[in-house]
Amino acid sequence: MGYAVPNMSEMIARSAVKSTATRFKNAVDYARRYAVKISSRTALCAGSPEDQCTSEDWDKGWTLFSVELDNNTTQLKPFKIYEPPRSSTQVIAENNNFAKSIVFNGRGRVMDSAELPVNFIFCSSRSKGFGITKISIFNQNYEFNPPNESLPNECT
Repeated sequence: MGYAVPNMSEMIARSAVKSTATRFKNAVDYARRYAVKISSRTALCAGSPEDQCTSEDWDKGWTLFSVELDNNTTQLKPFKIYEPPRSSTQVIAENNNFAKSIVFNGRGRVMDSAELPVNFIFCSSRSKGFGITKISIFNQNYEFNPPNESLPNECT
């Protein structure tokens, strides 16, 4: 009798994708709770603090900013920096409105709630089709699901 053993690279890819998705969900949760704590807006943005919420590359990490309105100008103050995922993990925002950032109001709700859920796909660029996870972010909760629709080209 033979046993099927998963390829080691597939196991590593699944683990990396799951780890990245979990870290991202925790960052979103922290951004939401911090907005409530300070009773002000926060923004979880793609990229580094230097990008100031202009990057669409979630693969380069993400930054939590406090958002301050001063004399009709918006100031982003970096609060927490999240390291990029492993080089083989792709993070893809499905909603164009959230390609650069997710902004929470002082009540912890997503600012552009008409576009909910916010969907992010996490996959491995090395082991195509393995370890794919989808996170759907609603105003007060999250869902982890395997994607059931067509996948982005980066994941297939």
